[in-house]
Amino acid sequence: MNTAVLASVDVESSPREMHRDVAHFTRASPITVAIPAIAAFVEPAGVVRIDFFIMNCTLLGIGGSDCRDFNKDATYGQSRVQLYLDPETHIWEVKYNSTKFVLGGKTLKEMKDSAKVFNPDKDVTILSTGPDGFIITMKFTNNACAYFNGVCPPPIDATVSFDRDPSSPGGWRVSFNRDGFPSMGVYSRKADDSGFDVVKEDPQKVHNGVAAMLALAGKIRSSGSNAPPPANPRNCQVQ
Repeated sequence: MNTAVLASVDVESSPREMHRDVAHFTRASPITVAIPAIAAFVEPAGVVRIDFFIMNCTLLGIGGSDCRDFNKDATYGQSRVQLYLDPETHIWEVKYNSTKFVLGGKTLKEMKDSAKVFNPDKDVTILSTGPDGFIITMKFTNNACAYFNGVCPPPIDATVSFDRDPSSPGGWRVSFNRDGFPSMGVYSRKADDSGFDVVKEDPQKVHNGVAAMLALAGKIRSSGSNAPPPANPRNCQVQ
């Protein structure tokens, strides 16, 4: 039976608090290490990371502190939410950033109860497709849902398939099908543990609040891969 452990949450009252602005959820199958060891999850060479970046500086006319461009070395504070996976052990970790309502440069409310909106038993699944492949299916509900009785944006939904391929960017061939908002970056930790390589970056397909809600509701999708485009897709003749 798979076991999920909440290693730390972004709530001040948590007895296992590590960082107020980030929720860590780490899972192994089966769990074989103590909670302190899980909470100290590191980024080993070869780990893959999936980031979601909201590139709008304002959304829904509320204002905000997003403006998050692609960043292969982003921390959780530079991302909406991050998922890390060790491809060898399939131990994974999710890091949520907080959600803020900002008006005129002033933070009106900051929401950090990620533990109330994320279910580590259901919201991330890892399906092995062979010794060198796996599929990650993920759902990330906005922190605001813990404050407004479920009246909040639809969750971010994405499925990303990985197959090890030394000739592909970052050593992985990936394909994906996801909500068209926000932007998604896929990264792989360098073999020398010095940083991350870009596997694939897929920009958000919408740039206003209404369209963003439609995308999160699954009405506007984005799919693709990091395979190079064909050299001559229309078989054009060179003169």
